[in-house]
Amino acid sequence: TTVDHAFRRVVAACAADRGDGHGSWITTPMARAYARLHELGWAHSIEVWEGDELVGGLYGVQIGAIFTGESMFHARTDASKVALAYLVGRLRERGFCLLDIQLLTAHTVSLGAIEIPRATYKRLLDCVFEAEMQVEEAFTIKAERLLARPDNLKHRRSGQRRSY
Repeated sequence: TTVDHAFRRVVAACAADRGDGHGSWITTPMARAYARLHELGWAHSIEVWEGDELVGGLYGVQIGAIFTGESMFHARTDASKVALAYLVGRLRERGFCLLDIQLLTAHTVSLGAIEIPRATYKRLLDCVFEAEMQVEEAFTIKAERLLARPDNLKHRRSGQRRSY
């Protein structure tokens, strides 16, 4: 299992047609956008290998102490579960506040996912602005760096306007 060694390959595998007639929400422009986020240090991948063959993985975006899982794939039974278990272990070791899987399914529930109320989710988002967390050396980002954009992004918190 590796981190950020084959980001584009993981995204491509997640975007591949699964043969269910539904296609993929990961369009070419979306894949390019995620690749750019990866180049900037915000998007990351977990890869599962069988020898030299990529057999599973996932990718997502880290903002402070929150990781949003975007998609995962498997070419071997349970390989995506291995990637998810690895990610959860790394996030727990480093005190992350939340792993947001975005869509609760029977599959993710079987892996331990739970739905939380919106108010709880909003409270958990506060930790984004209070922490710098690491999944690995290449997996580090401060919320201030993310928000320090050329357009001088402003953030409202507690009724005050703050610039990062």
